Amino acid sequence: MEHLPIRVVAEYKMPPICCACGEPSGPAQFKVYASSWGRRQPWSVYFPLCPACEQAYSAVDGRRRLGCWLGVGLALIAAIAGIVGRALSVDISSGLVLALFGGAVVLGAAAYQVIPLLLSPQVRAPYRRVQLAVQIKDYHPGSALGSGTMVLVLAHQRFADAFRALNEHLIVR
Repeated sequence: MEHLPIRVVAEYKMPPICCACGEPSGPAQFKVYASSWGRRQPWSVYFPLCPACEQAYSAVDGRRRLGCWLGVGLALIAAIAGIVGRALSVDISSGLVLALFGGAVVLGAAAYQVIPLLLSPQVRAPYRRVQLAVQIKDYHPGSALGSGTMVLVLAHQRFADAFRALNEHLIVR
């Protein structure tokens, strides 16, 4: 793993290889987020993916999002049932509605976390490789673009070497 201290800029030059495996990249990109307490909006960087890594990541990520949306949908149903019950003067306990709402939110969050664990190792391993390919640590946005710094943690050494060579002028020494 390469820890690369670098300035925060709007766009970085990317090598034409996958950030996760080093194979030639396709049009797909892996979005990595950073945020800090002093900055209202999160900041993100897009890294290239090969078709195989993009497919592996999308398959699991789509299932995770489905689980999360399931929880949100159930929470909305519980909230709407409580509102409709009150409007129709049906005796529904507020505590029950709140418990159903909270339970649905927890169910969605749990599904988001558990779904990757339910998949086979053959599906989970490439997903995890993409997930850990690039991480942003120690993000400090600065007052203007280019004045902030962060540490990119790059897991694939060939990608790290190529990225460093293309963005040498941005590396913080």
